Amino acid sequence: MQKLAQLYGKLRAFSTSRMVCGTLAPAGWIGLALCGSSVAQGPTKSSETVQHLGRQATPELVLVVAVDQLRRDRVTHELPGGIGRLVRGGRVFSQAQLDHAISTTCPGHAVMLSGRQPGKLGVPDNAHLDRNSWQQRYCVADPDSPSLEGGAGRSPKLIKASMLGDWLQVAQPDAQVISIGAKDRAVVALGGYGPSAAVWFDRGLGRFTTSRYYATVLPSWAASFNGPLNTQGLPLFLAQLPTQWQHSAGRWRADDFPGEADDYQRSSGHPLGQGKLSDRSNQIYASPWMDDVVLKLAGAAIEAENLLANGLLDLVALSLAATDVVGHHYGPFSAESEDALQRLDLQLGLLLDTLLKKVSKHKLLVVLSADHGVAPLPEFAEAANSPSCPTGSERLSAWRVLGGALWHLFRNFTAPFDTPQDLVTFAGTMIYVTNNSELLGEHS
Repeated sequence: MQKLAQLYGKLRAFSTSRMVCGTLAPAGWIGLALCGSSVAQGPTKSSETVQHLGRQATPELVLVVAVDQLRRDRVTHELPGGIGRLVRGGRVFSQAQLDHAISTTCPGHAVMLSGRQPGKLGVPDNAHLDRNSWQQRYCVADPDSPSLEGGAGRSPKLIKASMLGDWLQVAQPDAQVISIGAKDRAVVALGGYGPSAAVWFDRGLGRFTTSRYYATVLPSWAASFNGPLNTQGLPLFLAQLPTQWQHSAGRWRADDFPGEADDYQRSSGHPLGQGKLSDRSNQIYASPWMDDVVLKLAGAAIEAENLLANGLLDLVALSLAATDVVGHHYGPFSAESEDALQRLDLQLGLLLDTLLKKVSKHKLLVVLSADHGVAPLPEFAEAANSPSCPTGSERLSAWRVLGGALWHLFRNFTAPFDTPQDLVTFAGTMIYVTNNSELLGEHS
């Protein structure tokens, strides 16, 4: 009975994820843009690209902007802010594709600044199964490096290769490498082994933090941004949020659409600055304001560290997660996703404007990329008459998929007196079935 209870608990936990039938989500649009330069759009030979870049002035700051879950078809020159500026004035790689199977945050970010496959990096998914211990591993877990407040440990120790920031610091030991974002796994994966700072948003605390792998105190600019708590125990930037997220109707479909999550209601007027600290933290995390505060914190870091006037080539890597969280809640063609992208475009434009007031356009290199794309909501695909599933319904029953796998294991290995509890486990969004001959032999 105990094994049955454990197996049922695993199935319940896994089946809470909504399974979707269809092809792999479109890969994230990958682009390289030289801010303010005259680089023309369109394909060119790599040798021509290298020669052109070689004629540019040496940049003083490389700004890498990783937009989580940004489909390539959402990036257009019509966007009036920062993204649109990069498309209009930069070099766009419009046919870039992901070259790995599991398109999630951790592997997608780790690939960007290492140039290596996620499997070889040791981070094939956000969480994966250690085949030796048969235990789940979070991609940036490190119990020896707790957060400054004593929370879960985070570091790049499980990542098996260095990153661009590490190479830069070998060439220029005094160069600054700063990684900032909402998700710890994205920040760690972009930062490499020895960044000057790696700062992410802790939803439990409602503020930015780091781990003791990187520092024993927050950088002064991050501590100042968190600010003193107000009388309600809220950081200043969290206390200043509006109470609701209001947005206009979308172009693609009704605001309230089947298949959307209802955690923060399904139409305009989503709660934002309401309730206790944990409520507000989760509300901002699932809204465009998450990207807003990350971009503002980046501006504060660049200003405080004097990155545009220190005579060195510095690297700032940003992970913007709102498009991902909003996309998972409402789908990429929702009014919420449209509004989130418009706000991101605006805020990125404001950051670029600020930077270009302090440095020549030829001294700033901006790279825009995405860790992965996303498929539309199955209900939207059906309504648009573009289904991709042969079963007649775009959603699959997790119970049916798992039940079939477990029945196969039971029938072939554990029947009639045992369950396949020891032969199957789950990590992240994946189902793992052992190929360990000893375990299979015990049940045969």
